Amino acid sequence: MDFWIPLLGGALGAALINGILALYKLRRDREVEHDQWLRNEKRDVYQEYLKSGNYLSRFVSLVPERWHLMKDDMKMHVKILLSDDIDFFVPKHLDAPLRAFGAAVTNAFAYEERTTEGLTREQAREDFEEAYQILRKAMRKDLGIKD
Repeated sequence: MDFWIPLLGGALGAALINGILALYKLRRDREVEHDQWLRNEKRDVYQEYLKSGNYLSRFVSLVPERWHLMKDDMKMHVKILLSDDIDFFVPKHLDAPLRAFGAAVTNAFAYEERTTEGLTREQAREDFEEAYQILRKAMRKDLGIKD
C-alpha cells in the first residue's frame, strides 16, 4: 500500500509539468502564428503601397508631353500614397521615411500640376526616387528581408 503514494505523486507531478509545458507551447505557437499573420499582412500592404509608388515613379520619369496620357491614373495612385490607410500597419520607426515619401509625392504631383515654384522637374524626380528607395529599404528591413 505504501508504494501507491509515491507512484501517484510521481504521476501527478509529471502530469502537472506536462500540462504547464503544453500551455506554454500553445501560447508560444499562438504568438508565432500571430506574428506570421501580421508579417504577411504588412507584406501585402507594403507591396500594394510600393506598387503605387513604382507607378508614380514611372510617371515622373515621362517626358512632359506625355503626362496628360496618364494623369487620371496618376491621381489615383497619389491618393493611395497620401491616404492614412497604411498607418495601421506602419511601426514607429517607419514614420519618418513615410512622411518624407509623402512630401516627395506631394512635390512631384505639384510639379506635374504646375502648382509649385522653385522646384525643377529633375529635383522633384530625384527627391521622389530617393525617398522611395529609403522607404522601400525601411519596409524590407521591417519585414526582416535582408538586402
